[in-house]
Amino acid sequence: AAAAPQAQATLARKAPKPPGALAALQAVRPLSGVRTVIAGSDGKGAFVDGAGTAARFSRPSEMTVDYGRRLVFVADTRNHCIRCVGLESGVTATVAGRAGTAGFADGAGAAALFSSPSGIFFEPDSGVLYVADRDNHCIRAVDPKRAYEVRTVCGAPREPGMRDAQIGSLARFC
Repeated sequence: AAAAPQAQATLARKAPKPPGALAALQAVRPLSGVRTVIAGSDGKGAFVDGAGTAARFSRPSEMTVDYGRRLVFVADTRNHCIRCVGLESGVTATVAGRAGTAGFADGAGAAALFSSPSGIFFEPDSGVLYVADRDNHCIRAVDPKRAYEVRTVCGAPREPGMRDAQIGSLARFC
């Protein structure tokens, strides 16, 4: 028997959104198009880890899915952190960074700091997340297998520019 199509997770966006507005994380069934809220809700930007619509985000900009572990990872831009949502449970938890604290620091979990993470990508072979740390002008790697350890892979904190380099720390991003 053929496997049933998986739901695709999306960030709900209703244009235009007022400043500070939230986006809800939804699952969309490919065949029917039925949308179900997994986490968050529209409203005033805030930070809350929790189940379903009790969770709150502040300008989540992008998300990526680990289909093997059934997890969605969200770059929560205005909260300056990386959040994880269980597709089955709908529970949202912060896995890297500290809500409301912009900065730059490599480290595990809450010891790491981001400044407006705006892009995120899950690399399935290694299991590592790659994050565009916008205001730090860096690409950061987040390793779930190592207590969500964050390390800078290219760019330099708060040093914008445009430069290709074979050594990651010499590269510059706008």
